[in-house]
Amino acid sequence: MSVILSCVGLLTTVLITYYSFQAGDDVHSLAIRLITAPIFLVSFLFSPLLIKLVVLGAFFMAVPYIGDRLSIYFHRQLKK
Repeated sequence: MSVILSCVGLLTTVLITYYSFQAGDDVHSLAIRLITAPIFLVSFLFSPLLIKLVVLGAFFMAVPYIGDRLSIYFHRQLKK
């Protein structure tokens, strides 16, 4: 039962985070991401080891993409 709940929690946070990237308003998308962060951390804390390894593997594959987006965002903010 805990495996199903942790998978549902992780899937929910991934879908909500994807929706926040699709939202046009920056403040709205940031608020959505701040709400999903604790949900992700709680479901990650109670998930089994195999799910943790899969999530960490996906995170390490996405780190270069996240870093590129952050650097572009801050570069735009500095130019303003």
